Amino acid sequence: MKRFNLQALETLCSIARLGTFNAAAQHLNATQPAISARIKELESAARVPLFSKQGRRMVLTIQGRKLVQMAEPLLQSLDDALVALGGLDTATGVVRMGVGEIAALSWLPDMMKQAKAVMPNVSYEIEVDITVHMRHRLESGDIDLAIVAAPLVLNEIKAVPLGTVDMVWVIAPGLIDQLPQSRPAVSDILHAYPIWSLPKSSAIYPIALNILRQFDIPAQALHTYDNLQGIIKLVLNQSGASLLPRILIQDYLDSGSLTTLSPAMPEPELEFAIAWNAGREQPVLKKIIDIAAECSTFKR
Repeated sequence: MKRFNLQALETLCSIARLGTFNAAAQHLNATQPAISARIKELESAARVPLFSKQGRRMVLTIQGRKLVQMAEPLLQSLDDALVALGGLDTATGVVRMGVGEIAALSWLPDMMKQAKAVMPNVSYEIEVDITVHMRHRLESGDIDLAIVAAPLVLNEIKAVPLGTVDMVWVIAPGLIDQLPQSRPAVSDILHAYPIWSLPKSSAIYPIALNILRQFDIPAQALHTYDNLQGIIKLVLNQSGASLLPRILIQDYLDSGSLTTLSPAMPEPELEFAIAWNAGREQPVLKKIIDIAAECSTFKR
């Protein structure tokens, strides 16, 4: 019986994960003909086609998908064995992470610097997303780790707390100055200008909406934008008010570019955690979780 080549199996799994032969070639630092040759070798050993052509695309056959499902745990187990024998500095592979924008814009660079120093041969695929999407992707196995707004109440998902973020209602001082009242009430300010938030599926939106209801502000007054940096720029440019993480806007508050909306507005805390699928607890992931907990600048 002809044996499977581990390099060819790794190539197959890379194509399945990245979507194309070309993307796998770039990721594995190989030529596209070399990638194609490895797949042909696998097909010869398996005695079945692993890909079929659909238009201009090559897609996995049923047998190809089955082989990927069987090969991925095997390759991961081999990586774990090598790590156990040689230490984390010998670890290889790709870690797929989902990260919330607040972490991405604050302490994530320090975390990645430290992770790279400890595991120099591990590669990362990081996507910035909102918690609800990352939760689904963790469950399906599309990502290995996620830094999310907590808590996640799911049996198959484990999480380690990373701290809390203070949220604060802010506005550009010039907008308050434009109102006819010398000391406008908070409800007057909220009725006068747009209010911005991340989308409805985010962790921030329902918190903002519940607070606004206390001031008789209707839901349709809450505009959404799926980018925190974009919302900050809108508020700085006098395009409305928003509930924003203090960790990202403290410098603007200190400089006077932004001001808190009103002492009457509640300033909630948003909890964060790093989460992973309970079935995937490899040494590399455990180390990244430890580094995230160490590097987080969220309030403990």
